[in-house]
Amino acid sequence: MSDNFSNPFDTDELGPSKPDLNIFFMIDTSGSMYGERINQVNSAMKEICDILLGVGGSDANVKVAVLKFAAGTEWLHPMPLDVDQFTWSPLEAEGWTDFGAACDELCSKMSRKAYMHSKVGYKKPIVILITDGEPSDEYEIPLENLWKNRWFKSSLKFALGVDEANMDVLHQFVRSKEGGVYDIQDHAKLKKLMKAIAITSAQIGSKSMDIDINASVNATEEELDEKANANVYAAVDEAVESDDWD
Repeated sequence: MSDNFSNPFDTDELGPSKPDLNIFFMIDTSGSMYGERINQVNSAMKEICDILLGVGGSDANVKVAVLKFAAGTEWLHPMPLDVDQFTWSPLEAEGWTDFGAACDELCSKMSRKAYMHSKVGYKKPIVILITDGEPSDEYEIPLENLWKNRWFKSSLKFALGVDEANMDVLHQFVRSKEGGVYDIQDHAKLKKLMKAIAITSAQIGSKSMDIDINASVNATEEELDEKANANVYAAVDEAVESDDWD
C-alpha cells in the first residue's frame, strides 16, 4: 500500500497531546508579482502568523509551511513549524511561474515520510494558493497526481488569483462548486483576503473532527465532506465581506 494511503495514527509511540493542523501556503514569487503584489503578501503573512498564535488552543497544534514557486520551488523551512516558532522573512519576486513543479513538490511533502507524521493525528489540512499569472511549465499531470494524494484531496483548498491569473487553473486546483476561488483585481484587497481566509479556516478547522486518511470513502461521506467544506467557504466569504481584516 502506498504511503499516501497509510494510517497516520497507527503507532504506539508517544507524541504531542493534540492533533496537528497544517496550513500550507503556495506563493507565486514570479517576476510579475514584483511591487505591490508581493508587498501585500509579505505584510499579510507577518500578520497572519501573529494572529495564528491565538488559534487552536487545546484542540489543535497549528503549524505553517510555506512553498514559494517561480523558476523552481523552495520551502521556507525544512518542516512545518509551530506558529509560536514561525518567523516571516520577506519574499522577493523574480523568475517564471513553475506551478506544475509546485504541485509536484507539495504532493511529495503531503506524506508520512515527509511532513505528515504526527503521532496523535490531524485536523483537515488547509492549502492556500496565491498566484497572478499563467503556469510557465506543464502542470496538468502534476496537478492530477496531486489530486490522487489523499491528504490533499481531504484538505480545505483556497486559490487567490491576482489580476491576470488563469482562473480556470485555479478552479482545477480547488475543484469545489461551493467556493474557495477568488478573483482579485484590487491589490489592496489581497492582504485582507489572505488574512480572512487563513484565520477563519484555521479557527473552524481546529474545532473539526480529526481525519482518518486510511478510512474508506463512499459517495455519502464525500457529499457530507463537501457540505462541511461549503460551510467553511461560506464562513470565509462572510469574513471577507466584514471589516475585521482591514
